[in-house]
Amino acid sequence: MPTYLNELHREYGKRGLLIFNIDIQELRGKVRSYATRQGINYRVLIDEKAEAATAYEVRGVPSLILIDKDGTIICRQCTSVDAMLGKLLPA
Repeated sequence: MPTYLNELHREYGKRGLLIFNIDIQELRGKVRSYATRQGINYRVLIDEKAEAATAYEVRGVPSLILIDKDGTIICRQCTSVDAMLGKLLPA
């Protein structure tokens, strides 16, 4: 999934898309090493107390949640992210 998200970041980042990889209750060194190995070019955060996971009702990982600029969840485990982003962030 990091490769796909890198591509989305590259394509839509200039239009306002923010991508976050949030690791739940993981060690910093492990997360840093993974992000480096995968060449992740977007923000990587650690949810030490699983607060974000709880707030967004994450039931399994990885989870892909698309949230609009107003904080409204557009979709969970989206199957057509490119189409949705094209509508939300037109060129």
